[in-house]
Amino acid sequence: MEKIQIILGDASNYSITTTTDLMAMVKTLAIDKKIPVEMFSTQASNVQVVNRLVCTSVPEIKNERMSKQQWEKASDFLGILQDAPLYLDDTPEPSLSSIKEKIMQLKEEHGVKVFVFDRLPQSCEDNTVLEEIARTYDVVILVGCV
Repeated sequence: MEKIQIILGDASNYSITTTTDLMAMVKTLAIDKKIPVEMFSTQASNVQVVNRLVCTSVPEIKNERMSKQQWEKASDFLGILQDAPLYLDDTPEPSLSSIKEKIMQLKEEHGVKVFVFDRLPQSCEDNTVLEEIARTYDVVILVGCV
């Protein structure tokens, strides 16, 4: 079973059980609450991340046949998603220095304080590296762990 760890600046840890829950959390923060979020997706392309987000809001899209109303709902969601403060990075294996650089840049330029990783990057041997980054830059880091 997959677990999601939330690493806060004070190194607290919580668990969420699925990637679907992680996507729902990203949707709630960036789309519903308009909180700027950066998602590092090392396992899925940006298009796949967007598809997963659409599926969290319009689950009917998985069906082969959708009503006109359901297509309109999906289209409306894509418009909302386009305006949301959500930044995606699908670099397969970001280096530790590029992660730090991206966090500093997005925090400064767009006020991003929530950073989501679909899994722990190989450049970070364990959570302690990301815990230190979270403390240093005063940000929240969410990490999906298999």
